[in-house]
This record gives sequence, C-alpha cells and structure tokens, in this order.
Amino acid sequence: MPDINDYIMNPASVNTSPEMLDREQVLQGWNRELAYAIAEQEQLTLTEAHWQVIEYLQKHFVQYGWPQSGHDLSRKLDNAFSELGGKRYLYQLFPHGPLAQGCRIAGLPLPHNTENRSFGSVQ
Repeated sequence: MPDINDYIMNPASVNTSPEMLDREQVLQGWNRELAYAIAEQEQLTLTEAHWQVIEYLQKHFVQYGWPQSGHDLSRKLDNAFSELGGKRYLYQLFPHGPLAQGCRIAGLPLPHNTENRSFGSVQ
C-alpha cells in the first residue's frame, strides 16, 4: 500500500489518488485470520474460490469505491465470474449473498442497499 507521507511529499511518485489511499486504509486492520474467523461465525469454510471473490471485491473497492447501489456491483461481480457460472456460482460460495457475506469477510463496508430487508436480501 502506498504511504500517505510519500504522496504528500511527492505526489507524482505515487500513482494513487487521495481517495484511493483513504479506501486502502479501510483494509489496514483486515487480515486472512480475521476473514477465517468471520467465515467460521457464518458457518462458511473458505476455499481458493472464495479468496478469488474476496480479492476481487477488495481490489474493486480500493480502485473505484462502491457504486451508488449494490445492484451495480452485483452485476460487475456476475460479469467477472460469468465463465464459472456467474450469480449461481457466487451464491454457491456465499449463500447469504455474495455482496453482503463477501464484503463482511473481506473487511469492507457494505455497498448501499445491500442488506435492506425491504428489498428481500438474503439474511
């Protein structure tokens, strides 16, 4: 992760926006052990397939932030994993929702309207 001090002293040396640095700080307290603990609480055994989704979510969050709605991110996630089965594949990995459960395990804030019971989210 780029250091904020490096960015302040020489902005041209770091190819990162200040917004991206802020989003990277969200992940500073996160590690794989924490992810395993959260997954265990949710009765989920993490595999390499889970880690691919988690890494995708983290990279997307750091690079772009979250879109206005969780539905937009859900479509991007579906497209990114379409060759493996898309949404069906993702729900097999994360039965409580690839966005909601995936973001919790990845140490990310939930995208807007991801867990809104009025929209019938999986709980």
